[in-house]
Amino acid sequence: MRALSEKTQVRRECPPKDEVRLVPLTDISYVRQIESWMITPVPAAQILRILPS
Repeated sequence: MRALSEKTQVRRECPPKDEVRLVPLTDISYVRQIESWMITPVPAAQILRILPS
């Protein structure tokens, strides 16, 4: 049971998912990368691999 409680403790320390999604929008290079994706067709698997989880 101790391992499970450690995992839940780590989860609580992580910021909310919405907060994580908003961070890259302030990163110019990340925004430029998204703009380039809009222009050139990229396989969905590649986008999912690059996007932060």
